[in-house]
Amino acid sequence: ADLSNRMAGDQLAALQGGGAAEGNTVLQEEIERFMQRFPLDESARNYLLNSSAEVQRTVVQDFNPPRQGESDYSALLISFTKRCRTGQHQLAPPMQQGAGAANLVIDPARLQSEVETFMMRYPLDESARNYLLNSSPEVQVMVLQEFQPKTQGESDYSALLISYTKRCRQVSQQQLQQQLQFQQ
Repeated sequence: ADLSNRMAGDQLAALQGGGAAEGNTVLQEEIERFMQRFPLDESARNYLLNSSAEVQRTVVQDFNPPRQGESDYSALLISFTKRCRTGQHQLAPPMQQGAGAANLVIDPARLQSEVETFMMRYPLDESARNYLLNSSPEVQVMVLQEFQPKTQGESDYSALLISYTKRCRQVSQQQLQQQLQFQQ
């Protein structure tokens, strides 16, 4: 981890003109501390380091994941950085409570972006991709927020994801049935 942090620091310095300017040196130090606090894989590190200095500052200042102490923040960081690059940087789930408990507001574009990031982090075969993508938006959000395989870094999560998504579909169906009964 120490070597990868030094390599990231070297890469950051190279991207920012060797860190000669005072502001770049401060930003570089902030990013190094940030990467120690929020562990990232190489892909996420590169994504952050290849962003503009303005986006890097925004990420370092505003990134506030819902759970602290995770072993890997790569998917969340890439998604958040992508939103920072497009100017939509509030770290909130793609689903928010509406006026009533049963009313959910889901931003389809944001959900699609989150699903794409998720599939980069957890490689899937075509069948598993389709199973997730053909699930309701509510189920997709459940999977994105709650799927946590015991082992990270596997080459294929298809079977685990299909099994987990199936359970989420069942839970979603049960919730819908309860809501319908409650409304009668």
